[in-house]
Amino acid sequence: LAAAYDAISSGTAKTVYLNVYARVIECSNVRETRGYSQDKMVNLKLADATTARMGYEEGVELLCFCADEANLPVPYNQGDVIRLHRVK
Repeated sequence: LAAAYDAISSGTAKTVYLNVYARVIECSNVRETRGYSQDKMVNLKLADATTARMGYEEGVELLCFCADEANLPVPYNQGDVIRLHRVK
């Protein structure tokens, strides 16, 4: 996660796509976004070996949005390791 954070926070690239592997600490239920869109969203709190070094001992929060609920990451249990492909 540290590499993803550094790439995004550096501001040198307009769009950054990264593959992220992390352990799920918390996951919300899938819900609709507020507003006019029909998008769905889910909150994930993730951690890996680098999050504590970055000062995020409790993990980092990732908000996932998608029009189709079936395409959202929904882990089965806390502690699951997930791969997020081409995170933008």
